[in-house]
Amino acid sequence: MQRLESDIERILNLKFYTDLDSVSTEELRLRKKDAEAIEAMVSYARRITQGRMEIFEYDPTTLAAEGSSADAGAVDRLGDVITPNSGGRQISYGRFVDVSISQGQIDEVEAQLLELIAAARTQVSTTLEKPTPDSVIEFSSLNQVETKLSEWRKQLFMSIDAIHAELVVRYRDDGSIIDSLLNKVIQGETSGD
Repeated sequence: MQRLESDIERILNLKFYTDLDSVSTEELRLRKKDAEAIEAMVSYARRITQGRMEIFEYDPTTLAAEGSSADAGAVDRLGDVITPNSGGRQISYGRFVDVSISQGQIDEVEAQLLELIAAARTQVSTTLEKPTPDSVIEFSSLNQVETKLSEWRKQLFMSIDAIHAELVVRYRDDGSIIDSLLNKVIQGETSGD
């Protein structure tokens, strides 16, 4: 997740969301929008990871043995969701969750998420005792990734909240900012934008 990680590091840098007195209101709005976009991407990656973890909580053989209403073929296909690039094809997870990011961002996050999971898998497999079932390694890897994504998301919200708080102070203290925003909205409506 090199690109996403570098965006996260940029937004979590103290310079991005502290000492905002010298930053213009327009720049604050841009920073907030930027941080929210990155947070949406991290949230998407986290939801995908959590979904894959939830699938691991069910043993397909147990589901089939208990007479589940799910047909055995559908249960067997859970492996396609759990294991990335099954059968040489990449799975698009976007159809499984409600997302507010573009298809390009979805593709970027999914590709980078695979890299993050692969790195976690390597780390986990070297720390666990041998032999360890693949399912244990995969679940542990997903758990490690989910923890990392959750921490990033929490920190991103702190950055967004700090910028939002500064904007609220400015809007409260300077009514002309609100007037300027209203004029832009009104002009946009009358010009057909």
